[in-house]
Amino acid sequence: MALTELTIRNAKAAEKPYKLADTFGLYLYVAPSGSRLWRYDYVFAGRRKTMALGRYPDTGLANARSARDEAKRLIAEGLDPLVKKKLDKIADKIGRANTFESICDELLARLEEREPPLAPITLAKKRWILKEIVCPEIGKRPIADIKAAELLVILRRLESAG
Repeated sequence: MALTELTIRNAKAAEKPYKLADTFGLYLYVAPSGSRLWRYDYVFAGRRKTMALGRYPDTGLANARSARDEAKRLIAEGLDPLVKKKLDKIADKIGRANTFESICDELLARLEEREPPLAPITLAKKRWILKEIVCPEIGKRPIADIKAAELLVILRRLESAG
């Protein structure tokens, strides 16, 4: 039988952990500490796996069910939801590491090693524009999140300053 919000709210900690089953492999794991955690059991490539979907009440019943449905869709497409979740975390971490400032540092390092070398005044001007004008505004943001219109505003302001 499917869980209800009332049943979930009334789930109390016991001496041993227990599960409150919902539907299609979704259940609420109630730990002795009192924490209530959403889990989804599934079979992929002949192996039983358990996927954590979140902590109740941060993740509600409707959100847990939609996460389970998304996992079921991935399984139907031949993808392991746990592997996809892991890959998404790695991609997100790499995306956050690729900030505008880190890309600027990489560009400036390549310009310093360039053959034929740039004139020192040209290199200093590029470093000044990037480090003193552009990076304070958007340097900490992931490069993928920066829109062309934002750069245009900064460049127009630089242009009007001479």
